[in-house]
This record gives sequence, C-alpha cells and structure tokens, in this order.
Amino acid sequence: MTQAAAELHAALDPLSVIEAIERNTLNWYRTLASYIPQAVVTDEADHTRIVSPARHPACNAVLGARFHHAGAPQRVREVMADFKRLGLPMLWWLGPGSKPVDMASHLIAAGLQQTETLHGMAADLQASLPGPVRAECEITEAADDEDIADWLVPFGETFHMGHECMALLAPLRNAVTSRGPLRFFVARADGLPVSSAVLFESADVAALHYVATRPFARNRGFGSALVAHVTRVAAAGGYRVCVLHGTPLSADMYRRLGYVEYCRLRTFLWRPS
Repeated sequence: MTQAAAELHAALDPLSVIEAIERNTLNWYRTLASYIPQAVVTDEADHTRIVSPARHPACNAVLGARFHHAGAPQRVREVMADFKRLGLPMLWWLGPGSKPVDMASHLIAAGLQQTETLHGMAADLQASLPGPVRAECEITEAADDEDIADWLVPFGETFHMGHECMALLAPLRNAVTSRGPLRFFVARADGLPVSSAVLFESADVAALHYVATRPFARNRGFGSALVAHVTRVAAAGGYRVCVLHGTPLSADMYRRLGYVEYCRLRTFLWRPS
C-alpha cells in the first residue's frame, strides 16, 4: 500500500482526498494515453502534458501546472506550442494545487476558453454504500469485443467522438483481456446499450470516469443504477474511496448516491481556428 493509500485508509482527511482527486486525474490521463497509438506523455518539473493524434480535447491535456507567477504567461505559451503546432484541440486542467492563483487569466489571454467547472467528489466506501437503484436495465462488465463495442456507443454519443477518434481508441479493447486497471461497465435496456462507465483501479483510490448515457435514454435511472453498481464493485475490490468528476448537471445524482464534494476543478479548452 502506498503512503497516500495508507493516509486515506487511516482517516478520510479532506486534504488527502483533494490530493487523491487531482492525482487520479493525472494517472487517468497517463493510463488512457498508454492505449492510444503514438500518444506521448511529457513530464516536466512544473506540469505534465499529454499529446495524442486523437483530435479530441478529451485525449490531449495539460495537468498539474505549477508555474512561478512572474513567468506564467511565457510558460503557458511554451506549453501550448506543441498543441498549436499540431492543431490539436486540448484541455488545460486547473485544480486546487494549480499555480499561480490567477492562472485562469493567463490561459484566457493565450486563447483558451473556460468550459466547465467540475465537482471533485468522493465516496467513503466504508461509511456507506448506495443501494441498488431500480431501473429497467441489465448491468454487466465488459468481457469481450462485443461488450466493448456496446460500451463505446453511449461513450461516443455523449462525448461527441467522431469516427477518427473512435478508431484511435479501439485499442481500449485490449484493456478487457489484459486485466489492467480499467474495467468497463455497460447498462442495456431492451437489448440496447444505454449507459456506460469506466472503473479505474489506481494505486490508492478507485475512480469513475466516462459516465455516459445516450440522449434518448436519459432521466430513466440508467445512469444512477450504473453508478451505484460500479461503486459497490469498487468497495468489493477493497477500496476505501471512490472519486469522480461531477458536471453541474450530474452532481446532484452523485450526491444522492453518497458522493461528497471536496473541491472544484476547471477545464479550459483550446481549439484550432
């Protein structure tokens, strides 16, 4: 068990949870990049950036930036150089640990636009677990290519993935057979995939990512049923904490299922003109 994991297991300290949420976001991008052909993760002393051939902002990012205040404008321009040269849309993540405190103003000056303020949330899996949510669907963990194909349907529709991006993400199928840290879950109703999610089993916490429900299937309890199910799977795996990023629209659903907000994270988008 890592020191961070030991701290979380000993007492659910809010600061430790906030650090775990930010750390998990970075580890999630590292893991995702490992499945995208030709994706490159670059670690520098003051930030980490992920550059991939996928022309979607969910696959290219800057995280953990901690710049000196005086040099922040120049560092933002330097870090953005690869994305602008390659014409890659990307997301710059700001969390509680980002520096300087006025980083947002430097990003906006560099041509990025704030997109969402996300709720950094966590559930204490030892304190309480969500009960099964009644919904007319069947939830299964992906076990083969057919399951992953179904998982990709809600994911692609919710996150507006084009055919090119979906093709580049095809190696995610290997995660099912490799028994790595990614576990894929899909909810089906009347034989059709309606909701999907990923359980990311990292070193210290479990995390829910890419929770998605197809537009025609929303407001019918499928997403809630899926999140409750995967949260219980995380608890069965021995995790004390499960973290996630809630959107303004989904945060109330997560609260009903036992998740508590610990911090806010902001994302800033750059797209080539």
